[in-house]
Amino acid sequence: MDSLKLWLRQRLGRYSYSFVESYYFCRYQLLYRGNKRICPCCSARLKKFLPMRTRAGILVPSVMCPRCDAHPRHRLLWHYLCAEHGELFESKLQLLHVAPEFCFARYFRKMKNLYYVTVDLEMSQVDCRADVCRLPFAEDSFDVLFCNHVLEHVPADREAISELFRILRPGGWALLQVPIDRKRSQTLEDETIISPKERERCFGQYDHVRQYGTDFQGRLAGAGFAVEILAYPDTLSATVVEQCGLDPDETIYLCRKNAANADMLRMV
Repeated sequence: MDSLKLWLRQRLGRYSYSFVESYYFCRYQLLYRGNKRICPCCSARLKKFLPMRTRAGILVPSVMCPRCDAHPRHRLLWHYLCAEHGELFESKLQLLHVAPEFCFARYFRKMKNLYYVTVDLEMSQVDCRADVCRLPFAEDSFDVLFCNHVLEHVPADREAISELFRILRPGGWALLQVPIDRKRSQTLEDETIISPKERERCFGQYDHVRQYGTDFQGRLAGAGFAVEILAYPDTLSATVVEQCGLDPDETIYLCRKNAANADMLRMV
């Protein structure tokens, strides 16, 4: 893609994030400083996490960090990254973030060791507006990929997964997270279900196009990824999970692009 356009979008993105970050910081300082909760994403010590109303209108207590807007799944991932992936904070890496969450992007944009690129089809303050099924990046472009709770919105998710594999460098790694029904062995999807009400009933949210089952690993492996499934909350104490407001049911899908797998797929 055009390097000047990317540079301009990145500069504008920094200003936008700075404004939002200032708002959240003031809200936190004035209303929510305390000692009952800790957010791993921003290190804030809090009175409480804020409730969130779902798109179905249900009010869920103790979800959002008032300092950085992190949700339980975000806090779990950040805790995992800090504990297990120190290279992300030290090494020179190229990171692509699909549909970037503020709680992560606020840090990544400031990290001088990262060449950080954000992409989304609809979000305005991203570096690149593009469909995740047709990304405008060369093969083997990035060392790290983040795609967190995005694929359940994408009709052609196998195409998206293949694109992510294509642009990841051999030896690179990706976190590809989706909501999963652990009781379901086969993913539920039906392209004839298009009404928001029926999608919410069948898939859990009006803009989801499927409900993933435990066969999600197979979809990732089918694109060439070597997949490691990590029950990371089980490695933490109940006190840490409670105090940090982590999602105890979130399984981490650590996906790697091995050189041998990449070469084999090129020959097919």
